[in-house]
Amino acid sequence: MIIVTWKRKKKTLMICDDNPDMLLLFGLVLGSRYHLIMVDSGEECIDKYIKETTRGIKISPILLDYEFGGGQVGRLCCS
Repeated sequence: MIIVTWKRKKKTLMICDDNPDMLLLFGLVLGSRYHLIMVDSGEECIDKYIKETTRGIKISPILLDYEFGGGQVGRLCCS
């Protein structure tokens, strides 16, 4: 009997949160299922997204803190 197994390629997930406890929690919960990119500022989130996608990394979902840095992500994304 031959058993063939393969690992599904992990998707990349970006998590942007200025609360280190939330980053730790997301890392613990999602780290085994996804390649994680975790950043703690809105500017770093956008910079890292551009850098990674330019390198050919497909970032599946992005999780953003709703009140992230006083809304700086929203201002950067929409300006």
